[in-house]
Amino acid sequence: MKHVRHAIVGLGIAGATLAWRLKMRGESVALIDDPQPNSSSRVAAGLITPFTGQRFALTPRWDEFWPAAESFYRQVEDITQTSLFTAAPAVRIFNQQEFDDIAAARLAQHPELLRRIDPPAGLGQPGDIAVELRIAGRVDVPAYLAATQEYFSAHDEYYEAKIEADKGVQLAALELKCDRLIFCTGCYAPPAEFAWLPLQPAKGELLTVELPGLDLSQIIHRNVWLSPLGLQSNNADRFQVGATFDRDNLDLLPTVEARDELLAKLAQVTSQPPQIIKQCVGLRPIVRGRQPVAIPSRNDDGSWIFTGLGSKGCLLAPFLAEGFAAHLTTGSPLDRDLQLRGAR
Repeated sequence: MKHVRHAIVGLGIAGATLAWRLKMRGESVALIDDPQPNSSSRVAAGLITPFTGQRFALTPRWDEFWPAAESFYRQVEDITQTSLFTAAPAVRIFNQQEFDDIAAARLAQHPELLRRIDPPAGLGQPGDIAVELRIAGRVDVPAYLAATQEYFSAHDEYYEAKIEADKGVQLAALELKCDRLIFCTGCYAPPAEFAWLPLQPAKGELLTVELPGLDLSQIIHRNVWLSPLGLQSNNADRFQVGATFDRDNLDLLPTVEARDELLAKLAQVTSQPPQIIKQCVGLRPIVRGRQPVAIPSRNDDGSWIFTGLGSKGCLLAPFLAEGFAAHLTTGSPLDRDLQLRGAR
């Protein structure tokens, strides 16, 4: 029976990144997955920007998260010889009222991150104002997860199976034993010992569309984001459009309502009619208060859960997974952003 220090359950953004961080520390790792086509990671757009949301708010700790993310994805690219990360400015488009109410103050406060520009030709509405986010990026999440699976498979550290942990954190069916079993399964079947965790998942839908002839090399946001897939492939005319947010309907079926919502918002970005290639659905793993968490089992059996990265997973995961890995391997204090607020 093979023995490892850490068995990680779930090959999404959280699980993959934690596996890499532990591996980079010289730890023995087993990465175990029961692939779910509608996991949030497998339909994630991988966008990284410093300002997000309707209020165009600066992500807390951006100056820590961004360098860690950029450095980490470059490391994985070097190890796997795979192109999976693009750093390039993004553009947010506002109408005049939105600019006056929200963006103007951000520009004055953060000139190192933002600058006012003309809207890209043919995009937006008359009178719109554009702001360039000087530092931004995109992770090709499917490529990242595929490269991770291939690497760990090549080193006999990847297992594909339904997970049932035996008493004592022993995975007998896989002939595997570990000191720590860490669940990174998002919204899918959290183990019973973590049933108390206040998960509040949200359904998100996005479209892949063709817009022939649209010459766009930047990610654009105007009430919806439009991301060129040609940044990381030969699909020069293909774009992703997203994403919806639904806390009430948590099934995994694509909806006409979401499609129509995305198309209506896209029409405010470009008048060019899109051809829909596919519509994807995922469940975002959100913990109450929208905070990521790393929590040990109350049974004191060596198991943990690492989840709640939400829509900023590609930005947050490298920094927080490194902090979690340091806690597991050296006993250093767990990062404050991974400690559940209000936990009893």
